[in-house]
Amino acid sequence: MHCGIEMSSKSKSIVISTICGILLTTFLTLVAFSGSSRTWGCTFAWQACLVQTVIHTPDNPIHEASVIDLFAFMIGVLLGVPIYALLSYGLLVLWQKHQERATHSGR
Repeated sequence: MHCGIEMSSKSKSIVISTICGILLTTFLTLVAFSGSSRTWGCTFAWQACLVQTVIHTPDNPIHEASVIDLFAFMIGVLLGVPIYALLSYGLLVLWQKHQERATHSGR
């Protein structure tokens, strides 16, 4: 008798994509913090710098390291999870469709 919970293919893809989003965001944020310049950081944590730019001009020295600046950066980093999860989901679905076509054409 099978006691496990069966997950649909779509549910598995969503879970895998969410994990990929978390891992990619974490990895890229760590890489961003390992650099020594704002340009380096904004290359790898681009979504965080984008949020900072929307709130204010990040190059303005008055705003650097202010509470609003750090909050905007934190929100921007967190936005990386759904961004990279959606990107991962799209790539996973494309890969699955390619695998299905390859399987059906190989018969």
